[in-house]
Amino acid sequence: MRVELKNNTLKISYKLKSSETYKIQKSKKVYAISIFKKPMILKGMSSATEDNHDVLFIDYDTQDLGVIKRDYSVIQRRFKLPQAYLFKTNRGYHVVCLKKFLPHTIYTILSYTHCDSAYNSMPLRNRYRGWVLRISQKQKKKPIFDSLIGKDFRVDTGKISKPHKEFLSKLYPGIKHPKYKNLDKCKNIFLQEYEGL
Repeated sequence: MRVELKNNTLKISYKLKSSETYKIQKSKKVYAISIFKKPMILKGMSSATEDNHDVLFIDYDTQDLGVIKRDYSVIQRRFKLPQAYLFKTNRGYHVVCLKKFLPHTIYTILSYTHCDSAYNSMPLRNRYRGWVLRISQKQKKKPIFDSLIGKDFRVDTGKISKPHKEFLSKLYPGIKHPKYKNLDKCKNIFLQEYEGL
């Protein structure tokens, strides 16, 4: 970036890279030019179900796997959860539990974990008012199924989202599922597009 000040005239010269864009902001006291990476449009699976419940999604960035497994063990006992799916991402892990809850209960469950703090409040910033986990590629990789986590209690742990289970089977052929006893009668899940860096 080249900046020149001559005769009270400011000249800024910068060649934008193909992956960059800019924004000019003006207020009463400040002019600002920001240069930043263009956001990528990503696709995600919503936690919402057709009957106004949500399944439990947890996003962990850079946390140790031992912390994640310990978190799940605690919430599994406290909230009678079935086993969950663990996915490896570029920067961490996603945990997906298909038991259905009312949204206020999801907030409570997430408060018992060490998940990404911005993820906990996602519904407040998301126009669909739900939690979303990425399913599309980011930096040439989509999340990779790692394993099931938690204990297999083989008891009725509450209603399970059948559409989310079927979607995971389509997205990850051959994925192992816990032995669910109480699948709901819903038919659809919701996919969303959002901006990411």
